[in-house]
Amino acid sequence: MEAGSFQFAAADVSEPISLKLSEGVHPLLVGGRQALFSARGEKLYELNGTAALLASMLREGSTFAALAAALARDGFDGEAANGTVMELLCQWSAQNVVDATMSPSDAPGSWKQCIHVAGVDAAIHYAGAEQYMRISPIFSHLAHPISKPATCIDIADADGLTFVSCNGGSASVIGASQAAPFIKGLLVEDILAAAPPNIALHTACLAHRDRALLLGGPPGAGKTTLTVALSRSGFDYVSDDISLLGRDGRVQGVPFAPAIKDGGWALLRRFCADIAALPTHMRLDDVAVRYLCLTQPPPIVWMNAGWIVHLRRVAGARPELRKIDPVAALVRLMDEAHSAAGAATLEEMRTLIALVERARCFDLIYSDLDAAIEALSVLCAED
Repeated sequence: MEAGSFQFAAADVSEPISLKLSEGVHPLLVGGRQALFSARGEKLYELNGTAALLASMLREGSTFAALAAALARDGFDGEAANGTVMELLCQWSAQNVVDATMSPSDAPGSWKQCIHVAGVDAAIHYAGAEQYMRISPIFSHLAHPISKPATCIDIADADGLTFVSCNGGSASVIGASQAAPFIKGLLVEDILAAAPPNIALHTACLAHRDRALLLGGPPGAGKTTLTVALSRSGFDYVSDDISLLGRDGRVQGVPFAPAIKDGGWALLRRFCADIAALPTHMRLDDVAVRYLCLTQPPPIVWMNAGWIVHLRRVAGARPELRKIDPVAALVRLMDEAHSAAGAATLEEMRTLIALVERARCFDLIYSDLDAAIEALSVLCAED
């Protein structure tokens, strides 16, 4: 444990967390039916009687206990009232319909974890020991003493829910199992916002003989599973999800702990014997993941890209590496690239072009994990 990275004290979350409709959200009657209008989202949400009751209370501000008590008076039993309130608050928070207000992060009782990742300095404040033990190991390899973090994330547990705010703003309402992926998402937003002059690529990154192997592909292509397996088969792990491309054409991974979806757990059991014992976390899209916590951060170095491989997993397919030209490789990378400005500049395009012209670019069609490992090991051994 690095000195100065953590601060401990007794937890203190004694004040009820205040809940209210977000600014610009208004209850409306449409043809005699209840609805919520979100000006920011430019959306209209139809409400049933239960949701309309809660929305009317949230218009002036309320608490979880008051909302559940109102449903109990409306005929719900205690468990059903709590469950309904929890479900609606999480749904409305994801839709930016409800905001929560919680105590500031510097109040006595917070457990503090300071991290540095991809140029972003952040402090995560946990409300108590259970929460800290559940979430902090996922980010512990990024621990770094920071006196003035640019990003401060506050987390509190109350009423069976988790509340997360960033830089003192309104808190989002999520399930406890969603906290770690949600925090990672906040950090990724900051990394992408701070990316210029670098370009963020939605690719995994492995190091092999001082060069980078970039793996891209659509959701479900097995990018993270294959990345972890390769890192146990002679490659060095750098990142499973995001890479940065610098102006000079070199790349660097964003070294979060790899997040393995449930489809990869059995496949990786022989590479990671303890994967079945790891805690399960839920992304906001209801995808279950387990994080392979890292004991130390991967080497943070800029590398030339030796290989760019776009994954295509096809059931029953024999492994096949198909060489693709720079134009095809560029199209695939642009589908998975991010520009903070919302549009690629000519300079960014030239940087991407230089990347695909210098690297060897392939599609990998595969079904079997071992066959994919062998194909990529042979490919990278050729150079």
